[in-house]
Amino acid sequence: MIRITLPLFVGTIFVALLWFSGCNRTEPSEISHSGFHPRITAFTSGYIPTNGSFIVQFTDSVPSAMAGRSAPASVATITPRVKGSWSWTDSQTLQFTPEEKLHPGSTYQITLHLKQLLDGEKEDFFFEVATIPQNYRITTNYLAPAGEDDFENYKITGRLTVADDITLEEAQAVLEAETPDKDLPIAWTQTDGKTFLFEITPIRRQESAYKVELHHSGAVIGATGKDVIEIPIPAIGDFSVQAVETEQQPRQSIRFIFSAPLDDTRDITGLYLFTNGTEASHFVNGNVLEIYPSQNIYGDYEVVLLPGLRSVLGDVTGDSHRFQLHFSSLNPAVEFIGQGNILPYSDQLLMHFKAVSLKSVIVRVIKIYENNIPHFLQVNTLDESSQLKRAGRLVHQSVLSLEKDATVDLNKWNTFALDLSKMIQPIRVPFTALNWALNAWMRFFPAPRQKRAPFPRKESGWTTATSGTRPITTTVNIPINTRNGTGENATTLARMPTTGAPAGSAET
Repeated sequence: MIRITLPLFVGTIFVALLWFSGCNRTEPSEISHSGFHPRITAFTSGYIPTNGSFIVQFTDSVPSAMAGRSAPASVATITPRVKGSWSWTDSQTLQFTPEEKLHPGSTYQITLHLKQLLDGEKEDFFFEVATIPQNYRITTNYLAPAGEDDFENYKITGRLTVADDITLEEAQAVLEAETPDKDLPIAWTQTDGKTFLFEITPIRRQESAYKVELHHSGAVIGATGKDVIEIPIPAIGDFSVQAVETEQQPRQSIRFIFSAPLDDTRDITGLYLFTNGTEASHFVNGNVLEIYPSQNIYGDYEVVLLPGLRSVLGDVTGDSHRFQLHFSSLNPAVEFIGQGNILPYSDQLLMHFKAVSLKSVIVRVIKIYENNIPHFLQVNTLDESSQLKRAGRLVHQSVLSLEKDATVDLNKWNTFALDLSKMIQPIRVPFTALNWALNAWMRFFPAPRQKRAPFPRKESGWTTATSGTRPITTTVNIPINTRNGTGENATTLARMPTTGAPAGSAET
């Protein structure tokens, strides 16, 4: 008789970035819970959305449990008090469903009275769960013509992003638009519960310049803060540069946003230049003039727009304008090449990835056992990584330097290879047992050249924490051919470690 433990290796790669940089937020306190209990295998922990629920999973079936059956309210005490109901989702899982949304940015203590559920139990079991603090951000795009042939009116477009799900009606209440003499209607499009697109049109050009004011407040969605965004509207006949921005990806460029579309039938070669002689090309896209340096440049540069640029309405720029611009290296980023690879067993298991503006990355490998795969796939597809702490545990962490080759320009996109063999080779199982489920995410954290970003907090329990930082995740599936071998005991969630035989054991 051979016992085989089937592990699922998961690596994760993410760049931790400040979520809403305009808001001051203190780090939440550590979420506490009772110590190890042999009859509880998992429970909700960390941060959950305000429409989330509390879940407790028992090691064995509970005598009074039946899927779909309600449990008495007395089985647990929730502080502060929450209206809702307890029910069994299966013979081992107890769930509390609130009647209304939980309060954002709050901590709830759940005390489970085990003596009402399990024979021989006298003590209570408690755990704490925090809800995501609500926050929002509004970003606006530059003024653009209201239509393809409508050059007398403008439109303003933008995006509302929130930390926790809200309804379309709540999103509409966050933002109002007005001119000095009237309110402006806003058209909304909901992409998901956290992202809403808006458009304000038509905004008519007048004889004199004026401003559109966007008033926003987070009070209606339980967030703090309010402000006014002022957007200048140029007067009729004013053909000028309204804004300038530099872009690094996918190609380094300078974007001049004009008050009206440029006449793209005229050759404007020679009407722009770098004062240091850098060669460049251009492209006209409506009211945007895009200039592309012939090679990537870094540091301070001066660009001059000469007289003679013409709009589709016949207005012409009459003076030269000088712009002082700074070009920095590309923002730190990392991504996999392709969607996944099948890696046959060998001395090296190479995974290729691309990176830019990074000196090193932190590699973490999380192992998931077979008996946890069904729960993991209930909340994930194979290319997702939510609730990793519930399903597995960290088995490897290391720093991978990208500076070993001095000839490589790290300010550009480069391809690197990561050897997984030393991270996952010690645990081997037949390929046939893993050909569908052996997954690997690599989650990379940037090591900036200047200020070091805070090291990521530990994974939350059954839900993804989104406080303070928001991960940008690159995910890849990697089925791996390996050989026979044995595994280790699995641990799940936040956390009741298993004991005895390895989780996911199979007899053959």
